[in-house]
Amino acid sequence: MLKLIYSDIENQNVLFETFDAICKQQIENKNFWKGIFYFDKKEFDVAKTRLYFLHGQVNLLEQCIFHFAENRGFSLQEQILLHACLTHLKNPSEAFSNKIRVIRNLVVNSDSELRETNLGNSLLEAENFILNGKLTGFKNFKTDQIEEEKTKEIFLKSEIAAENHLKKLEDSDIIRGSISLLTIDEHFANRAQKFLELFDEDDMISAFNTKSNLLLCFGDYSQDDGDLTNLMSANRTIVRTFLTSPSFNKSQFYTKTQKVIVDCLDYFIENPTATVSKKINETISNYKHVPKNWIYYFIKYPRFRWECTKGYYNWGNNDYDVWKMRVKQFNGYHWDPFLYEIKKNPDFKNLSLDNFGNKILLTVKRKKVFISSLRNGKGFQFENAMSAGSENTLLEEIVEDKIVDKNHILIIKQNEDGKDIEDRIWKLSKAIEKILSKSI
Repeated sequence: MLKLIYSDIENQNVLFETFDAICKQQIENKNFWKGIFYFDKKEFDVAKTRLYFLHGQVNLLEQCIFHFAENRGFSLQEQILLHACLTHLKNPSEAFSNKIRVIRNLVVNSDSELRETNLGNSLLEAENFILNGKLTGFKNFKTDQIEEEKTKEIFLKSEIAAENHLKKLEDSDIIRGSISLLTIDEHFANRAQKFLELFDEDDMISAFNTKSNLLLCFGDYSQDDGDLTNLMSANRTIVRTFLTSPSFNKSQFYTKTQKVIVDCLDYFIENPTATVSKKINETISNYKHVPKNWIYYFIKYPRFRWECTKGYYNWGNNDYDVWKMRVKQFNGYHWDPFLYEIKKNPDFKNLSLDNFGNKILLTVKRKKVFISSLRNGKGFQFENAMSAGSENTLLEEIVEDKIVDKNHILIIKQNEDGKDIEDRIWKLSKAIEKILSKSI
């Protein structure tokens, strides 16, 4: 292959021009790579571009030389970035730090578009952009990202004061160059700054329940993915996918997710003394006076998100007919989150719940009862869990004690729209406490 390539004089010239440029850089600008790229968020510099590759090596030339053949140790994204840098070294261009940032944004957000088969075109487009700075030459990268780069370019010409905020937002590890989550307008700078304060890339994972609950205080931010609904999870890749277009549902990304986040940011901008915990507590408190929809239960009970590693839920025809998915399939672990919350209550020792959508099994003095949510959302069904034909006086007792009705249903009070006006988890917990007291 080498013999074939370098039998061409023009290719030989390109090779030696590149070697000459590298030698010149090594002599005259040894800190070139450190001056262009960084990895640690604490090292943000408006003149540098953050990289996210696991190796943490800013010198892409050395990474290429020593790790190219190591199980794809030098990705297509890195190859394009390196080529752009070498193009600049051979033909020094103005505003290179801005240009390489655009290339970073494009390669990081074009996983589906970058392939070995069109790598040559991608390299050529990156090279031409370094030489002429024209975004119109990009065709092989993700269309949404190309259009976003054009919007940013126009915006910064009139709002140069926002450059620092824009670039810092771009460099967040959960945004990675795609900032379509925020509208690029006169409010952008303040919102970008507030977003980084409220949704820091590390806090978004370590304090995921708090961050997701904060968003729910401002509405339903979810996105449908086929028959499932995604609410994010404490997984960096899921959060990144969710918060960058086209994410799971491109339409809902704008109509739901973006709207909720912008409302959240504007609230804290307009109320500088407000705190996250105070806002969440106020929201829960306000539910004393309004029906308790699914959002209430997600905010009030953190276990609704436990073990939901990909953020997927499956809703039926009402707020309370829902399954929590370990991953994405019903043939894997999945639970009724209301039952899961009850089962995980450390005060209840006589309950069991398997991992495949089954009912709670309650045992009192060898008497066993199943508990399940009614799919119509009206309450909880209690059933005999004894082997066929075995008498179960426990069911009779809890009817006599008026814990359940004659049909063995714990009815949840609802309004005319079918929304809870009492906390169903609290009511079921109290019912179980009464039943378990019979074992004393």
